[in-house]
Amino acid sequence: MPAIESHTGLLNQTIKQFQRRSFVNISNTKQYYTAFPAVQRNAKRAVENKWIKFNFGLPVQVSDHGGTQFTFNVQVDKGSTFAWVDMHDPVNIDERDFQIQATLPKRMCRCHWSYNKREMAAARGPEEITSLITSRQLGSDQDFADAFENWFWGAPPASTDTRTAFPLRYWLFTEPESSVGSYTTFTGLIANNFLNLNHNDYSSGPGGISRVTYQQWGNWNSQYGTFNDTDAVDKIADAIMDTNFFSPVEYPDMAKGGPDRAMYTTKETVKVRARLARGQNDANTSDLLARINDIDIWRTPMHRVPQLDSSDFSLYSSSNQDVIYGIDWSVFWWMSTSGFTLQDEILEPSREAPLDYTHVRYLDGQLVCIEPRRCFVLSK
Repeated sequence: MPAIESHTGLLNQTIKQFQRRSFVNISNTKQYYTAFPAVQRNAKRAVENKWIKFNFGLPVQVSDHGGTQFTFNVQVDKGSTFAWVDMHDPVNIDERDFQIQATLPKRMCRCHWSYNKREMAAARGPEEITSLITSRQLGSDQDFADAFENWFWGAPPASTDTRTAFPLRYWLFTEPESSVGSYTTFTGLIANNFLNLNHNDYSSGPGGISRVTYQQWGNWNSQYGTFNDTDAVDKIADAIMDTNFFSPVEYPDMAKGGPDRAMYTTKETVKVRARLARGQNDANTSDLLARINDIDIWRTPMHRVPQLDSSDFSLYSSSNQDVIYGIDWSVFWWMSTSGFTLQDEILEPSREAPLDYTHVRYLDGQLVCIEPRRCFVLSK
């Protein structure tokens, strides 16, 4: 840090004649955020069901148990004793267990910001500070939102990575990302295109439950060649019908209210979809971009995700990264450990930093998809 009298960032915010009593925030690196606000939208459902503790706006399903892993049960089988009988048929004994356990390791991330005691003293009186602390706190919050968004849409960490949590593509992936390594004739898929394959880096399956053994644990997946009525649009229709599953038994009801479903894709795919919509509508007027944001595929919206257009995104070893994710947000939750849900921890001055105060926020836990088969992925 430069000498206090030449600290231009501080002076520009505090000296009266600079007229810096407010500021415009352009620190966000994206114009559109999807994952972070979508996780936040689950807060209302969770609070109503008393699963979640609110901290910093991010809803988390809090666990008070110790250990280094989260474990939850998954119903993978059903009874098979239904039969037409007469009044004298005996009742057989059926003592099978229908549940197995999924296990996920806990992961932890953090962000922080600091201020110096002498730095604050220089901003007293006529040079009253206006937004130094606000600016730094906002910078930390923005850093978390950007990093969370990039992580969410990114590739799953290597199996040897013991720090990074599992993102979306750990739960929803394509056949080329699986142990097969490329699109085949769907011999590795069960009926209705639900993946019967595990991820190439996680051969035991998401949460340790193998999709080879339990086929209904897989997400829907299909390859498409061209975004037109007879290819991609028809396959999206199949995906929507195949994944619109609600158990006939309403117990346990994991989320109250209607599910929040949407499709997420690249900018080019959104533009092609809009052109198809304009071509079948004579009432587009003179708007050259009419229907660019219409909800026109079976009332399911399709949004562009900036991260999918980024050079950081790589679905697999192909130059064409066109992909469409159909996500039911009601089945995605962040499970966290009590005490690590983005509360502020203030580190007092120490011998190494005698005049500095640091605010640290920790988030501990893991992203959990309780039913991947409600979601789908299409890619080329």
